[in-house]
Amino acid sequence: MSCSKLRVLIVPSWYPMAPAPSYGVFFREQAQALARAGLGVSAVFPEMLPVLRASEFNVARDVLRGSWETDEDGVLTRRVRSFAPDRWPTVRAWYWTAACEALILRHCARHGSPDLIHAHGAAWPFSAGALSARAAAAVLRVPYVVTEHASVFLENRPFPYGQAVRIRQGLASAARVVAVSRALAARLRQWVDEDRLEVVGNLVDSRFFTIPDMRPQNPTILCVAGLVPNKDVAGLLRGYAAAFPDEASPVLEIGGDGPERASLETEVTRLGLSGRVRFLGHLDRNGVRDALWRCGLFVLNSHLETFGVALVEALATGVPVVATRCGGPEDVVGEADGLLVPHGNPKVLARTLRTAWQARDRFDPVGLRERAVTRFGDRAICNRLISLYENVLAGRAR
Repeated sequence: MSCSKLRVLIVPSWYPMAPAPSYGVFFREQAQALARAGLGVSAVFPEMLPVLRASEFNVARDVLRGSWETDEDGVLTRRVRSFAPDRWPTVRAWYWTAACEALILRHCARHGSPDLIHAHGAAWPFSAGALSARAAAAVLRVPYVVTEHASVFLENRPFPYGQAVRIRQGLASAARVVAVSRALAARLRQWVDEDRLEVVGNLVDSRFFTIPDMRPQNPTILCVAGLVPNKDVAGLLRGYAAAFPDEASPVLEIGGDGPERASLETEVTRLGLSGRVRFLGHLDRNGVRDALWRCGLFVLNSHLETFGVALVEALATGVPVVATRCGGPEDVVGEADGLLVPHGNPKVLARTLRTAWQARDRFDPVGLRERAVTRFGDRAICNRLISLYENVLAGRAR
């Protein structure tokens, strides 16, 4: 089957929506890239918002209008909006799964069945796309594949019994399970047979993330991450303070928001970094690119990363990176792209930040970009996925 005739339905566990335009944006970018590659791509997504935010929306209108369709740069997308309490994640997950299955079947009743369903996420209860795809695929009699992204699989702890059952259900019937890094694939082997498991990284929008026309005159050090414990921005602040103790140091910009913001601002004051650290808050795609265009070094100090989309975006703009060895970055950062450090060693982090900053001009921006795009650009990732889809359908035909 040629890709121009192949119809794929995307079932993401997270997807951009008006209240959260950056939520799961890389899922939509991958879907749009597949559409540009010639596939017939559509997507469904139930927008499940917290009950506490219901006052911000016209709830009656949303309930009465039911689902709606939009063409999002070549991806026909069907959505429905509802509200559920965040305090009961399992109840919310069941509700979302049922709504998503109904949305898939409604979409297919109008537009016909796809050749294949591609779901993202099986880590119940916070990503339920795999279970929805499994239920709908059984009704439609089409195969489905699952791409897993969740860092919870990298955590060294057992899943509660109910969660483990739902994860296994979502993955057991999948024709293929895709891990976004080798580290994640190693952990998924306890859930998935080796012959169904593949590694395909996330896609970077190489048309959007480009090398700037002019290099910045006063480059910064940049971190773009959620302000949550896993990203260990507090550890980065301590490493930065040790690496650059004087006032002539490069400014550290931190893009992102989250529950740790107040404590991190307090830490900045405690470390005597006021005026040398800027919190940029939540950044949209333009904001991320603008921040990358004015930086000379990108840093990610996470405990766990299944991939590291932010690292690839930095490399695609010609910026070298420093990252922790925490799973995904090992697949992204080669010797010519930047430096990897063990997590939890502040002295090594400080020394590496100082070394990388002093050596930043030795990294060739064009080379950084070319390697990133060759491995993770639209063409590279779409070719891998199209080959996977065609192999699944060829095996089903046999």
